[in-house]
Amino acid sequence: PPSATTSRTRDTRSAPKIPPFWHRLNAFFLFPFQSRPLMYAVFLSLCSLTVMVSELIGFFVVIGILLATARYSFKVSAMASMGVLNSSDYDSARSDPAWTNLPWKFLGVLMVHGFVISLLMSASEGLGDIGRLISSLLVPATLMVLIQTTSFRSAINPAELLRAIG
Repeated sequence: PPSATTSRTRDTRSAPKIPPFWHRLNAFFLFPFQSRPLMYAVFLSLCSLTVMVSELIGFFVVIGILLATARYSFKVSAMASMGVLNSSDYDSARSDPAWTNLPWKFLGVLMVHGFVISLLMSASEGLGDIGRLISSLLVPATLMVLIQTTSFRSAINPAELLRAIG
């Protein structure tokens, strides 16, 4: 209908223009060399040296490092999706408390993928291979949906994933 086209045009004009991703690649790839992320990475690296002190203590420290890295990675991804690529802007930017659970939700999504792949593999090795390929291709869309909605259900919903891909 003409009214829908007109309203769509109005919404597009009022929305801020998002720069193409290739204009921001340098900022994205240089992010780890900013002072805060670099110091965080150095701190986590130094913590990993505790593995040499005791295997038991080192095991728990490594688990903690993995969790800290996962939480920070999801925060960086979520902030980058909002256009915040400077780590010094993180304090003033909106930070959603729901982002804390994203690593666990992503782990759950990967477990669902693994379960589906194992079902396909039990039916046929070729189907299992196709399932692994599709799962690998869906990971970026899954991350996008998970960061946008913070919902586990949305992240495993094929319709939501196809919408994100589209």
